[in-house]
Amino acid sequence: MMKIAVLLFCCLVWTAAARADAVRLQIVGPDKKPVAGAQVRVLESSAFWEERSTEAPLELVSDAEGKIAFETKNPLIAPKFEAGMAPVAGNTIYARIIAPQMAVASQALKVGDNEITLQAGQDWGGAVLDEDQKPVAGVKIVLNGFGIPGEASSVYFPRALRFETTTGEDGKWSFSNVPRERRAVIQVIDPRFVREALNLSLVTAAPPLFLERGATIKGRLLAPDGTPAADVPLFPGGNGGYATDDFRTAPDGTFVLSGLAPGDFYLQSLNYGRREKSLPFLIEPKNVKSLKIGETRDIGDWKAETGVLVKGKVVESGANTPVAEAYVSLWGRGNGQGTSDKNGEFSFRASDDASQG
Repeated sequence: MMKIAVLLFCCLVWTAAARADAVRLQIVGPDKKPVAGAQVRVLESSAFWEERSTEAPLELVSDAEGKIAFETKNPLIAPKFEAGMAPVAGNTIYARIIAPQMAVASQALKVGDNEITLQAGQDWGGAVLDEDQKPVAGVKIVLNGFGIPGEASSVYFPRALRFETTTGEDGKWSFSNVPRERRAVIQVIDPRFVREALNLSLVTAAPPLFLERGATIKGRLLAPDGTPAADVPLFPGGNGGYATDDFRTAPDGTFVLSGLAPGDFYLQSLNYGRREKSLPFLIEPKNVKSLKIGETRDIGDWKAETGVLVKGKVVESGANTPVAEAYVSLWGRGNGQGTSDKNGEFSFRASDDASQG
């Protein structure tokens, strides 16, 4: 198979010396008085997309004056925009704050002094029922974020800051410390039923959530040499499909994609950021047609291809200094994506079309 080296010449990244930044946060209540004992989870993200975080969350508690202070493990670097394109690098701090009787709050923090005002919170929840209107136990409910009434946009928590709960024997579920207004963005996840993504008002109790039986796609992913392809993220795009890294291949290469709506699907592997390593092979997407309610479709072996090797190096503009952990992807025909190493070098596999794009 032909190998192609691609020179990257348009990736500009802000860099800084390896140092920590001091961050301070003042937490106050609606009356502007300090809130002591607030639980603060801090997530340091080593890239613009919070899903690429490489640092474990930091757990802190506010002191008697409602304050916390810490140092980042890496310098905070503002995302860089070029000609209207998406940012190519950055380092951010995101905090989630929880205190008794208060609504959870989240905020991006800057270097130096920060302040956040908490508002009164509430307990909020509902019940999950099946098609026969019977309660369903063991269903996972994920609180992803909050929306503002009358506005289309929502504020989503990074994955490490989200909330999860499970329905009881009576099908009921609830969350504490949610706002008294706004809208909740939740996911309903259970392999027996179609996954749901909902946007519900927090002014009233959640309406009953009626679930429909889901479908399943299973199979086995193999490397080009026929060995199992383990721990590979898979995405069932299509009818009701949405990006999630819940779906991954097992050590023996097998996979089970459950909770799917009936219809057609386009199976592919997605790189979810820095925590994913570039695969040594290429996985061409696979179509699965006419999946039915309650069906389990076994597609058998799905074999990856060798593909074309794409490699290069990312350097700082004007300095020729290697840039580590830069996300690189191909545009145009073909596909492929990867991340630069400590020497700024990257390599990944792409389809043969990449050599023509």
